[in-house]
Amino acid sequence: MSRTRRRLTTGSLVAGLLIPLLSGVSAAPASAAQLNAALVRTVDLSALDPPLPDPSGIAYVPSRDRLLIVDGEVDEMPVFAGSNLFEITRSGTLTDRGLTNPPTKEPVGISHDPGSGHAFIADDDQQRIHDFDPGPDGRFATADDVRTWFSTGAFGSTDPEDVAFHPQTGEIFVLEGTDNDIHRVGPGPNGVFDGVAPSGDDVSTEFDVLGLGIRDPEGIAVHPVRHTLLVADFTTRRVYELNREVMPVNSIDISASGQTKAAGIAVAPATDDPQRLNLYIVDRGVDNDTDPDENDGKMYEMSVDLPPVPNLAPVPQAGRDVASHLTDPLTLRGAVRDDGGPAPVAVAWSQTGGPGTAVFADAAAAVTEVSFSAPGTYVLRLTASDSALSGSDDVTVTVLPDGAPIPLNVPVAKAFDDVEQPPTGYVDWLGKSLNIPNAGGTAQTIGLRFAGLDVPPGSTITSASVQFTSARSGSAATTARVWAVASDDTPTFATTPGSVAARPRTQASVTWSPPAWTGAGQAGEAQRTSELKTLVQEVVDRPGWARGNAIAFVMTGTGERAAQSHDGGTAPVLHLSYVAGGAPPVQPVAFRAAAHFAGNTTSASVGVPSAVQSGDGMLLFATVNTVSATVTGPAGVIGWTLVADFTTGSARTLVWKKVAVAGDAGTPVSLELSPITKIGLQLVAYDGTSAADPVAAVATRSDTTATTSHTGPAVEVGTAGGWLVSYWADKSSVTTAWTPPPGMAVRDQLAGAGSGRVTSLLADSGGTVPIGTAAGPTATTDEASRAAMVRVLLAREP
Repeated sequence: MSRTRRRLTTGSLVAGLLIPLLSGVSAAPASAAQLNAALVRTVDLSALDPPLPDPSGIAYVPSRDRLLIVDGEVDEMPVFAGSNLFEITRSGTLTDRGLTNPPTKEPVGISHDPGSGHAFIADDDQQRIHDFDPGPDGRFATADDVRTWFSTGAFGSTDPEDVAFHPQTGEIFVLEGTDNDIHRVGPGPNGVFDGVAPSGDDVSTEFDVLGLGIRDPEGIAVHPVRHTLLVADFTTRRVYELNREVMPVNSIDISASGQTKAAGIAVAPATDDPQRLNLYIVDRGVDNDTDPDENDGKMYEMSVDLPPVPNLAPVPQAGRDVASHLTDPLTLRGAVRDDGGPAPVAVAWSQTGGPGTAVFADAAAAVTEVSFSAPGTYVLRLTASDSALSGSDDVTVTVLPDGAPIPLNVPVAKAFDDVEQPPTGYVDWLGKSLNIPNAGGTAQTIGLRFAGLDVPPGSTITSASVQFTSARSGSAATTARVWAVASDDTPTFATTPGSVAARPRTQASVTWSPPAWTGAGQAGEAQRTSELKTLVQEVVDRPGWARGNAIAFVMTGTGERAAQSHDGGTAPVLHLSYVAGGAPPVQPVAFRAAAHFAGNTTSASVGVPSAVQSGDGMLLFATVNTVSATVTGPAGVIGWTLVADFTTGSARTLVWKKVAVAGDAGTPVSLELSPITKIGLQLVAYDGTSAADPVAAVATRSDTTATTSHTGPAVEVGTAGGWLVSYWADKSSVTTAWTPPPGMAVRDQLAGAGSGRVTSLLADSGGTVPIGTAAGPTATTDEASRAAMVRVLLAREP
């Protein structure tokens, strides 16, 4: 089922704030206070003549003591009377009206600059902010207006729901609905809002507000006395007060209004006491896409007691996790947000974890170089203090041996970066699932974009794949063909027809036929695309490729798998590794071969597969059905090292490792048993493992009771490029079959005979595993049993 589209609209809330006209800044530390707003009055905007069925933005004009309200949907409805901008008194009397089209028929947000007298209007269809000079008549949206605009899409705001002018700083704050962001825009040296480079010299800073609990922001305003931002969120039924650095000050409950879809907010004198300031909030009510004849717009005046703005703890940002070579210089690019008091912020870097020592060039600078004494995973902390309060943030640095591929894990970062384009051509970006490649019986084109790839020109791509997380089960035969977009720096997708399908594609393409997805929340091999490194390489080899550019992929095909989208909780992630230009690529780990033996014997033997080559890493797994048996060996092939030996009930499991040498291939490996014992013996070999030691880590687990679900142990993956091998074995008289975990590559299965027989399953990750905690996979048996489980992390050749 394809994702549900909704019209990109903005709304304005009207609520009142009960505060003194002068408000100080206290020194007392505080988190965002939880406040309740009281309803003063409700104005039925739908009852005005002409009516406002979908009020989507509101602003206060002090010089006229009037409220300006825009309606971004009224032109699509039967009640439209040639106006989409309305001027009303604070008590709700209509005093003037106008039409913003041209240049915009989709005015979804509005703000007013009391200094210049201009109005700023947000348009989420055009991705623009329009600047309206009212002209000689002093009225907005009339024929003598002087109208200019700048693009919000140029700085990443593809759904500008509202806009707020900050009189104290001369900045504009653009509220981004789809990605829950606020963009702070300064006019640049020329003092004019003309867009970011190359069209102008504006400066934009993006702030994420989803982490503040804001779920669906549609209205924003600046408090004229406190100089704070007020953000209206109809989903949480709250107005969030933030400072200029988008740090939380207060959270205001507006549920007393009974709002349905609060869409815009303004601050103006109270109707019952002009010495106080109240909130004014507009409510769109039912969307006209749901009911084309609806007419239910409202405005609420609300009051709330706001305490003095407190000192807020600095918010340091240590940067995103990064990987680097041991001898390569690494620059930490920390940053700090603060409210400016009570003292200048002091920062300090420190090390909280790692196998060696991190040495900072200047631990008191947010941006500084760091070096490390040994490879491994380090945790570094950036702490910031304003002398009264402090905050900290951590970054994980993976230090690799020189020459090892550098891993990158880049998620889809924006709602418009994972999209579906159906045959109509209009791009669909909303919803919690991404239907790959088709939606039911509807053929479509999938677009995926990953921004900010830290891959230098001239690099060799050693691996690349996109990891999805399943949104639901699906087993229909599915095949997708995947291309990369042939562009130096792919821009984000848009709703315009052909935004995905019309983009140029790489000559190289790959096919991906995912197996069945058996439920929601799965993110394993089954949800990972085929190897995409040839596609990525073609883009990185383009003359215009630069470090930090974006790459995109296009998919078409047959069938359907439903993955979670950016809006669905777990965004698709591009897993990529590369070797910088001039450095030879390192051979990745790859499955070579497997063999097994099962029987009731005093001498168990399995031959080393003929495909095994010198330098391969080999693992030998053995499970015997009694703990009293004596196990001697391995013999025939020398050089084995025991890495695990444990019991599960009355069964015993042993694991050995070895680096293959010339002559091992084709040679039997044997274990001697006394007395006669039932055994399952499996040998598996891998290419590309470390010649010094093919095993980086081993973890074991035993079921304590009989069950059909057998979850292996978790493993900490500390370096890039490793593979995980998983082994399950049971002693049972009833087990006949193992079902592997979804997404894992099965390498060998073994089943003995008779009562007390050994059955086992050998599988691996099918590719490199990300750094971090690898949760234990669950295999199932057709009958309940107690299983022994082993997971081996293979080390890649450095």
